[in-house]
Amino acid sequence: MKKRTLNRYIADEKGQALIIVMILMLVSALVIVPMLSHVGSGLKSGKDVYEERMYAQYAADSGVEDALYKIQTDYPDLPVVWDGPWI
Repeated sequence: MKKRTLNRYIADEKGQALIIVMILMLVSALVIVPMLSHVGSGLKSGKDVYEERMYAQYAADSGVEDALYKIQTDYPDLPVVWDGPWI
């Protein structure tokens, strides 16, 4: 008697796996989409920081080059290598 009731109960649950899969897909979509958005914004801010550091490095390099150029053009008699007493 119990076996017959169990078989009838299982037979009435056709399509239950589809509903469970659809619910899992909905929940995972609700979790994954905001996570991807968060990761994307983090990548963008990381790129901005990298660009700022790169521009700062270029500015520092050009400042050094400009200073060397001005020293070489304003004081052409300076020796290229300093032969101080400590060498």
